[in-house]
Amino acid sequence: MLRLWAIKTGRVRCRVGSLEIRGAARAVAARVRCRVGNRCGGLVLDDVMRGREQADSEVIRDKVYDAYEDDLKTRLMPGGWIVYIGTRWHEDDLAGRILPEGWHGASGRIACRDGNTWEVLCLQARCETDTDPLDREKGEYLWPEWFDRKHWAQYESNPRTWASLYQQMPVPPEGDLFKPERIGIVDIVPSTYIEWVRGWDLASVEGDGDWTAGAKLGRLADGRYVIGDMTRGRWGPDRRDAIIAATAQLDGVGTVS
Repeated sequence: MLRLWAIKTGRVRCRVGSLEIRGAARAVAARVRCRVGNRCGGLVLDDVMRGREQADSEVIRDKVYDAYEDDLKTRLMPGGWIVYIGTRWHEDDLAGRILPEGWHGASGRIACRDGNTWEVLCLQARCETDTDPLDREKGEYLWPEWFDRKHWAQYESNPRTWASLYQQMPVPPEGDLFKPERIGIVDIVPSTYIEWVRGWDLASVEGDGDWTAGAKLGRLADGRYVIGDMTRGRWGPDRRDAIIAATAQLDGVGTVS
């Protein structure tokens, strides 16, 4: 639940309302309860999304944004202020709709898409900007006296979790480089000259666990790419290595592995 309080102005101090998001198995609903006519000098928004499930719902994201625009901002007194505190669960969350296009973790006074200039404070687990509020160098981790590299490594291994919860720069679940909607299907591989390469993502559990996958990727003369083959399976180390060797033979010397 996102609870909002009016900030004391003169003798007036009142709770303006709350924004409640409900989800799970039932239909998603958002409800804003406010006393009609009440105003406030400031708003504090704290974690408007409860987690990944809500953030991945376009319905909830739209309801949160609409409530922010129509039910909350409209109750601010002239010159009122807003404090937003939250984890960046999704690239299209409330913060994502406020921040400018192309924002990459910068802190400071930033002109945003809502027409306001926000004082942005972004504390990344691993510094990747030149505007770090703690004056860290790029590559330095947050609070090394408490969190060692082993602690951070468990989260860095999950790119989506790391980018959103720890770096505050979420990327789409399908990735930030290859977009499925831009990949077409062809019946025949082009007969023009193609530079082929095959790369492998290795696992090592027979019949269970993660997949070993090897994609054969070709670059055409015009700069486009084509996926010529995909080999995958759940194999133990010995069988996996034998399949990789056999696949390299089938690919021939014209394919870099």
